[in-house]
Parts: sequence; C-alpha cells; structure tokens
Amino acid sequence: MSPSNKLDDEKVAQRIQDKFGDRVTFLGGYVNNKTPLKMHCNVCGNDYEREMRSVMHNPVASCDVCYKGYFKKKRTKTTDQFKAEVKELVGDEYSVISEYKAALQKIKFRHNLCGTEYKARPNDFLNGNRCPKCGMESSIRSRSYSQEEFSRLIFEKTDGEYEFVELYRGNMIKMKCRHNACGFIWKIRPNDIMNGHGCPRCNGGLEWNNKRLQDELTKRYGGDYTVLGTVIDAITKVDIRHNVCGNVWNVKPVSITLEQQCPYCHARSRGEQWIDRWLKDQGVTFNSQQVFDDCRDERCLPFDFYLPSYNLVIEYDGEQHYHPVKMFGGKESYEYTHRHDLIKNKYCEDNGINLLRIPYTVKGTEAIGKVIQEKLDSLAG
Repeated sequence: MSPSNKLDDEKVAQRIQDKFGDRVTFLGGYVNNKTPLKMHCNVCGNDYEREMRSVMHNPVASCDVCYKGYFKKKRTKTTDQFKAEVKELVGDEYSVISEYKAALQKIKFRHNLCGTEYKARPNDFLNGNRCPKCGMESSIRSRSYSQEEFSRLIFEKTDGEYEFVELYRGNMIKMKCRHNACGFIWKIRPNDIMNGHGCPRCNGGLEWNNKRLQDELTKRYGGDYTVLGTVIDAITKVDIRHNVCGNVWNVKPVSITLEQQCPYCHARSRGEQWIDRWLKDQGVTFNSQQVFDDCRDERCLPFDFYLPSYNLVIEYDGEQHYHPVKMFGGKESYEYTHRHDLIKNKYCEDNGINLLRIPYTVKGTEAIGKVIQEKLDSLAG
C-alpha cells in the first residue's frame, strides 16, 4: 500500500461515514485491521469496540445492541406471515390457531379434514410433519396383520363390541362383521371399524326405545332386568333394575345388551361372559359357579361352569393364573390362585369329571365357542 493510500483515523472515519451515514460515529483508535476501533452508535447510544473488518461487513456496523434487534426483526415471522406460508403449502387443509412465536416453539394447528387440534413446531410442519391422528390411521391402513393380531386389535379397539366373522384379507377390504350387542352382521372395511364406524342397524336403522331395550333384555336374560328410565338412544345412559337383587344403576343400552350386567352381582370376567353367552346361544344346559362340597381349600372352590349333560367343568383362566400380575395382587395372589387350580385339577381327576381350561389368550365369543365345541364333540364321540 502506497503512503497516500495508507489508512489513518481520518480515512477510516470517511469509509464508515460513506457506508453507514450518521448511524455510527468513529471515535478513533485505528492502528491496523486487527486493532479494535472505538465506535459510538447514534441509534441506541451504545459505545463499543470492534475490528474494522467486522464493522464494515455488518449491516449495523457491529453494534451488538442494534444487531440483536436487527437479527430478531429479520428472522422472526409474524403470525400472518406464517399463516400465509401454511396456506401456500397446504391450502385450507390446515389452520394455524395460535400465535406464531418462533420456528422451534410449538404452536397449535387444526387439521380441518378430521377436526384434530394438536401442537407442533412450525419448522416441523413446514418440513412435512402433519396431523398425528391421520398419520397413525394412514399407518394402520397401510399395515397388514396376521389373523391373530387382527382379531386382538379389533377386540381392543372396540372393547369386544365387534367381531369379524371372515378371515382377514386387508384393512381396506370389506368383510362380514358382527355387532355383538344386537347380533347384526353386515360388510364393512376393518379400517372403518377402527375409525369408529359402527353397526348400521343400531346407529341408523332400528330406533332405540324402551320397548326395544326391554325386549332385548328379556330375550337375553329372561325377566332379570327391568328398564326404569326413558331410552333415548344406544349410548345415553338409562336406569336399569336388576330384579334378582334390586340394584338400580345407570348404564348405556348398548352396554347392557353387550353383557355389562348388574355390577353388584356380576363381577365376572369378560371370559366368563363370553362362555355364558355362547352356551346360551347354543342351548346348552349349564350351572354357573358350580360348587362340589368336597372340593375345597379353607372353603369350597367354585368352578366357573358345569355342564351336567357332559359332566364337564369349564374354567376361564385369566393371566393371573399363569404368572404374577401386579393388578391382581402379584406373587402372593398368583401362588394362592395356582394352589386352588391344582386342587381343582386333582379333584376332577379323582372324581372322573371332565375339565376344560380356556386360557386368557383365547378372546371373543366365536373363538371361545370353537374351543368349547371341540371339547363337546370329543366327549360326545
């Protein structure tokens, strides 16, 4: 650099003036490009020191106070700006329903196709993340299951209210489905059942009223139950009296027709309810909670069912019969239950009584009925 071009405080001041105008004032101190310059910001009043190259290549002359504000203003979108981005990306399928704050700070979205409201980071949304509910359902639609997995999934998602009576062929293929509450069978896609679509007979065809519910109860339980309240629909609770014990409780019509009986008297496992239902449907004579006076521990040990015509007792063994389960009392309860099972097994063997134990892995009226029928056929043969 020639002497005439060598920088000094005056030339540095001129360069800064040419680039930033009156925004900043150079206070001196230039030695070389690596020596901090003394600067004053006329916008915010901040005094600071920065190397010349840092000052000249910064939009606010490297004033740290102003740069924070500049950066925030440059990088932060308004809510309206972000909404415009979303609309350009997905049209009206999604709505932004809370204020935008930052790219990585979660805000609320609504998926207008399904109505789901959820929180997500704006950056994630712009990068393709969408409605978690529909994403999960899409995964379910695209997935295939084994017959056992499928039966278990339908049971869990509908709490046993629905059963498919055809072999599983895919989530989007219509198959015969039975509504266990009313017995109606129709064709529907498994995916629709998993998404909450129900029985067309109960939900849109036959009207639920007092006569229909009382007829259903009489058909299923004889004169054990009386409808006391006014029936509005399948899912609005109504008062029911159990005529055997006098207990009155509030229950959904569809639930009591699905074997949700008197909570006071019928604290029975769902497995027992399935067995009870199948035996009644088949017209098989049976006794519930059968007691033999000489089959006992400290007290008589009841069997779930006894079929006199076949000299057969049936036990539905929950998970707690096979290993300790915390909710059923853990190890101590398991050992107690296991001891009783051994006593019952030996009693049946010693007295020539046929015994059928059905494990908790067999679920649903149809599956349990198949196991029982095979046993009855073997005894009849």
